[in-house]
Amino acid sequence: IYMRLDKPELPFGDIMVRQALNMAIDRKAIVDDYYGGNAVVFHYPIIPVEDFMDMYTPLEELPQSVRERYEYHPDKAEQLLAEAGYPNGFKTTLLCTSTSVDLLSIVVDNWAKIGVELELEPKEVPVWSSTVLGKRHKEMAYFYTGCSAPFKMNDFRPGNPQNSSMVDDQRCMDAYAEVMKYYPLEEAKARQVIKEISKYIAEQAWVVDLPHSYSYVVWWPWVKGFQGESSVGYYATYNYLSFIWLDQELKKAMGY
Repeated sequence: IYMRLDKPELPFGDIMVRQALNMAIDRKAIVDDYYGGNAVVFHYPIIPVEDFMDMYTPLEELPQSVRERYEYHPDKAEQLLAEAGYPNGFKTTLLCTSTSVDLLSIVVDNWAKIGVELELEPKEVPVWSSTVLGKRHKEMAYFYTGCSAPFKMNDFRPGNPQNSSMVDDQRCMDAYAEVMKYYPLEEAKARQVIKEISKYIAEQAWVVDLPHSYSYVVWWPWVKGFQGESSVGYYATYNYLSFIWLDQELKKAMGY
């Protein structure tokens, strides 16, 4: 969930508000009840996949203020809102797709308990996508993140289509310039920069990152040259089809 930081009339410029919104969500309940345990709580801004683990910092190694944000503390969330000047909460809107309404209804319920009245604005996918990418969402937007391409820092560069919170932070820009200096010829150094800036990003709470479900891919053993990927390259979706083949003899031997 992205929150517009570029509109001073909105409450999201205050880190206490952002922290409150985060710790008012019962992420454990979402993992256990909505996803049946098949989800991970902490995945932003680096997803914990094999290729990125040297850049990923586990939640338990981050400061207490960050760890607490991923726990469920509605009482402290109310306290933070009061300190930020919202003792009675506030009203806000969230642009989303119709397919995300069930999940986001949990957020609506959680936030209502701390006085934040959230109105969902579900749209058809083309309208939703073009509105967010065009930075035309009014207050908040539920959108996919740039975590799969960490070196690009898409969520934190002013003007980037995926910077849906409109983050404009000099420390992030300095880190991005350093990453570009090293990547790809000195990738190890670029990875270290990403690891360090990711800790800083986690502290800022620029988004409300909900638990992320696991994805499962299954295929027949006669499908060769395939390891479960959906893309070979950046935004090269489904081009893996050019590299796979079918072992017809094995397929026939298995009775198909």
